[in-house]
Amino acid sequence: MLFIVNGCKKNRVESQALNAEVKEKMIDFIKKNSKPITTVVNQQLQWEYEDENGNTIDRPMNNIRTFDTEPSCFDFDEDNFPTAIGEDYDLTTSCVTYKTIHANFIVNSKNAIVLQAPWNPALKTVGRLEIKNGSTIVWRDLNIANITIVDLGLNPLDATQHRYRVSFEYQYIPRLEWDNWTYTKTIRLRVYTECIEDPINGGLATISLNQNSTTCTAVHPVYLNGADGGIGGVAACASCCFNYGLGLPSQQYIEFSANSTFSTIAYRKLFNSTDVVTSGITLTPGTQYYYRYKNSTTGCEVNPTTFVGGGPWSPVYSMVW
Repeated sequence: MLFIVNGCKKNRVESQALNAEVKEKMIDFIKKNSKPITTVVNQQLQWEYEDENGNTIDRPMNNIRTFDTEPSCFDFDEDNFPTAIGEDYDLTTSCVTYKTIHANFIVNSKNAIVLQAPWNPALKTVGRLEIKNGSTIVWRDLNIANITIVDLGLNPLDATQHRYRVSFEYQYIPRLEWDNWTYTKTIRLRVYTECIEDPINGGLATISLNQNSTTCTAVHPVYLNGADGGIGGVAACASCCFNYGLGLPSQQYIEFSANSTFSTIAYRKLFNSTDVVTSGITLTPGTQYYYRYKNSTTGCEVNPTTFVGGGPWSPVYSMVW
């Protein structure tokens, strides 16, 4: 009998040692594979105009200039006014002093959105970033030219318009200033069409780093390492510099399925974002699964019984466990 008890203790010790080893490997994996944090905006934006000095103005309609040689051009009046939605943005933090942002806007317009004004190539569609402390500008860049424009086809809500995804990327946002929750941040897009003479200064999306409101619209990454059997939360690596200053969720939820519709669930887990899950994972090694995850925190909790609620879903991914 004593032998059996000692054997159980030995098995528990070995199991604990194995779990600790898996956790250590998972932390190392997270350090080497930091992922961006995606924040879903889906915010209708207001169009503004500016003069040559960057001051916001009311657009004088008699200054409109269209090109008769372009039959696709529409006169710029209220019926042809473009609309825009701030779609989402990704933030990646390097382990030095900078952040990288990739921001996406959806612009609906009858006139094509172009990279530069047809009458002056020096006038370009640009992204803009600004950090302010009250009314004081802490940092900004108003001419981010790393722009891509994708024509998504007709606007499903208005067949006279085309829908464009306009994106920009910027690699050198000062990390400490961006992570300061007392500062306000703005993401802007200024676009030109094939027809309009003046710049259209896109709607302004203001980002507040209030932990709860930001976290409830963000998709923080979950780290998976099937080879070592671990699931890591975004804050599992306490020493990882890419977590500093961020509004992190208290919990995260992940689910796996054999199919991309998630009609059946192979495994699901609601866990603390500081945890590495190493035991009780009922997934078969060498099997392909689809998975998705979301945040659970104050203001957007996942119900621990029904698993409904929470922040927005991540995209659906697949992996061999």
